[in-house]
Amino acid sequence: MVNISEIPDDSNDGGDPNKKQKEEAVLRRSRRISTRNENRNKKPKKEDVEEEEEEEEEKGSTSFPLPNDVTEALVALIRRCDYPSLSSVSRYFSSLIASSSLYETRARLGLSETILYASIGYPNKKNLPSWHILYRNKASSLRLTRLGSLPPMPCGASVVTIGLEMYVIGGTIDHRRVKFMNVIDCRTHKCRSLPPMRRGRYKAAAGVIDGKIYVSGGFRKRLPSESEWVEVFDLEKQIWESLPGPYPKTNCSSEFGAYAVMENKIYILDYKGCLVYEPRKRRGDEWDASAVGATHPIKNYWKESCPVQCVEDDMLYTIDRRCSLGHPIVVYDPKEKTWRPVKGESLGRLPKYILSSDSEMANFGGKLAILGSNRSYVNGDCIGEIGIWCAMIVLDKREGGEIWGNVESLDCVLGGINYLTLHLCRTLTI
Repeated sequence: MVNISEIPDDSNDGGDPNKKQKEEAVLRRSRRISTRNENRNKKPKKEDVEEEEEEEEEKGSTSFPLPNDVTEALVALIRRCDYPSLSSVSRYFSSLIASSSLYETRARLGLSETILYASIGYPNKKNLPSWHILYRNKASSLRLTRLGSLPPMPCGASVVTIGLEMYVIGGTIDHRRVKFMNVIDCRTHKCRSLPPMRRGRYKAAAGVIDGKIYVSGGFRKRLPSESEWVEVFDLEKQIWESLPGPYPKTNCSSEFGAYAVMENKIYILDYKGCLVYEPRKRRGDEWDASAVGATHPIKNYWKESCPVQCVEDDMLYTIDRRCSLGHPIVVYDPKEKTWRPVKGESLGRLPKYILSSDSEMANFGGKLAILGSNRSYVNGDCIGEIGIWCAMIVLDKREGGEIWGNVESLDCVLGGINYLTLHLCRTLTI
């Protein structure tokens, strides 16, 4: 430490101003060093530390060294899978990543990504299915990562995607049908509750048309007098409304195996038949009576025994394990009401667990993503690593209506755990 007493006095220097300025500078520096050393030896007060942290946090939440538009453009270049880590840096980044303008910038720059969310059940059946997200790691390999920040999905819940959000509707908890609906913000992976339905539902059919969510069935038994068999949620008003009948005369149960939306119609699969609901028609004529029953052509390959499906370009893709049309994947055109095969030699080499009735299929940005569970059985049927595998299939639509598929990749995306169960997967562009 500098000894201040050794600084010479300026009384005999003849009043040299330069020398005086230098000595004053040395004195000021000595005092700063002395104060700094004294502070180092002192234990900071808790109040002072908390105050400094609050000041730093407040600074980080309101400002950044670069202009906001420049920061937004730079963050838009970062991979979407790194956003959760970035959002934990400060309130500023958390707010930026939750803003809609960032994703508008990503879309404008052509950087939007397709994100796949899968609900997976673990061997312990007491636990509800957990949400996972599919992403590419630094080695460009696809991986499923568990999202611990999201609540588990109730068994038999219906899930629809709208914009950058997923809506989880109904299901069962402790063998009880629940009425609630939660929405997951896929930008921040935060969940919030919305107004509940009037009836608890399990395995209900759901679809989004004209900004409204239509939910059908999900009861143990449907009676002709049921006035709440169909409920609709208005996204703008945030309210539920029951839609009274008449409903189609069918012996179908009210717990459905699968559902899909094509050409603003909701197609509902049941083990006995198929229902087609068109909300845009006038009330009382929304149900297509000609489509009800097992005679509808969509029932030729879309079956309760293998309900795996996804919609791409308003056409329904599903798996035909018997290869009735010569190929394991088939596609339904609702305009022509016909099925055709998805051709391609590599599709025939896909493993059985990918082409299983327990698999899940999704539209992954124009590609087909199929998730399948590779399990270790006593008879040794398991080939390769146990766990969840993902087949990514590139589609090629050719003249004459032919559709060809090529297996781009086949990866183990969640390995090392046996008897994992796939419940559903959904994708959105973000």
